[in-house]
Amino acid sequence: MTRNEIIGALTALSRQIEDYAASGAVRFHMPGHAGLVFDMLPEALIPVYKLDVTELDFSDNLYDPREGGPIKSACRALAAIYGTGATVPTTGGATAALFAAIAAAAFEPDRASPFSGNAARQGSNTALCCSKRGVKFLSARGIHKSAVYAMAAIGADVDFIYPDESGEYSSDDFAAALKDGAYNAVIITSPDYYGHIQDVASIASVCHSAGVPLVCDAAHGAHLDFFDGGRLSPIKNGADLTVSSLHKTLPAMTGAALLHGTGRFGHFDMLSRRMARSTSTSPSYPVILSIFSCAAFMYENGARLTEELARRVENAKNELRTLGFLLPSYKISDPCRITVSPPDGNGRAYYSFLSQKGIKCEFTDGHNIVIIPSVLHGEREFSALMSASFDYVRGAAVGKDGGGHKHKNGKQHFSPCVYVKTRPKRAMTISDALLCEFETVKTKEAVGRICAEPTAPYPPGVPILMPGEVCGEEEALMLIESSVESICVTL
Repeated sequence: MTRNEIIGALTALSRQIEDYAASGAVRFHMPGHAGLVFDMLPEALIPVYKLDVTELDFSDNLYDPREGGPIKSACRALAAIYGTGATVPTTGGATAALFAAIAAAAFEPDRASPFSGNAARQGSNTALCCSKRGVKFLSARGIHKSAVYAMAAIGADVDFIYPDESGEYSSDDFAAALKDGAYNAVIITSPDYYGHIQDVASIASVCHSAGVPLVCDAAHGAHLDFFDGGRLSPIKNGADLTVSSLHKTLPAMTGAALLHGTGRFGHFDMLSRRMARSTSTSPSYPVILSIFSCAAFMYENGARLTEELARRVENAKNELRTLGFLLPSYKISDPCRITVSPPDGNGRAYYSFLSQKGIKCEFTDGHNIVIIPSVLHGEREFSALMSASFDYVRGAAVGKDGGGHKHKNGKQHFSPCVYVKTRPKRAMTISDALLCEFETVKTKEAVGRICAEPTAPYPPGVPILMPGEVCGEEEALMLIESSVESICVTL
């Protein structure tokens, strides 16, 4: 597709819905607000409500788009931008995309497979046949809970590969586990919440040698597809199914996400149907428009904006280091994310101090702060961050509000895998555990009980316990030390 064709395809639906909103048409269709203003509606939402329509003759259908319609044309433009066989949008966020990706990886093994290994020999790709022979994934331990729920939803089992102390996953570990041909697919996360990027190319290589596809949850890496020619993008590094959450790092509305399929998974109709089974049949049209608008904007400006953002982030990191902040030393780091621990080691105090200065950051785990810059940020935002950080170190907070543990010997606190010190015993599959009756108990009383949901010290952390695993004394102690006071266990 030419540039004009791509931009035209991505903006066609917006133009049609804007024309409809301006037409004054009487709306006897969903949603029930009918594009009208009512008491208690914030003024800022009025234009959004007018664009909030449903599947009509002109507005197409996100998960069953008609040939020649504005959505299917826009999806072709997305595939052209990302260099995929197919790219399917969703308004259900990375969760919906992960559900679709995991189902596709499990149940679509026969589609023109270039691989000669286990997955290519599986036979029928129906859910019934897959469930009879058993679906099993090999997964990095550090996955989002929605990936766990997605595997459980299709009755799959899973074995985990654990990272080393630095948070790195070894492709050799995956290769060794894949030798017996027991797995339908591999699942990894890259980049993660902290900006840690795995060696996707090496992991993809061993997956393909073993004949299994690689699913990569790149929810936090939507910007990487545009940075430096996409050299850090999982798509460019061999992932077969890649989840990209636009709203996390790019200018798109909450819920905007994409599922990319390459090679034997680059079939639009298959991915679109998988997505339709994984999310609401009433997608938000304002979010749909934001997906296409964001893609058009990044197609035109993404290379320049991500390069500028990476430069600002690197400058900020260097300044923070000179102030005594500690940053990760990953082999590969997200060039557009900042994860720091303040000189006093008290991430909560630093987080609160920034908030008081009018700077709202993404997250703190107690020691460290995750800062997610936007491609729309400029010098003003970065100057505010650095000025406040300087004030914190100069004494406005350290020694007063701080009171945290000092860093010792320059050792960093925040590797999310510091909590992965045990290998809990498995008592049942994740599917069985999640379907069991459950109760919530105090962590100290959970020893010997079977965990009923992913349990981590904080939302993005590598889980200490997965569903179906037995809580031992060591796991309970780690959770208690991490302020996890209660956990969900099976009855």
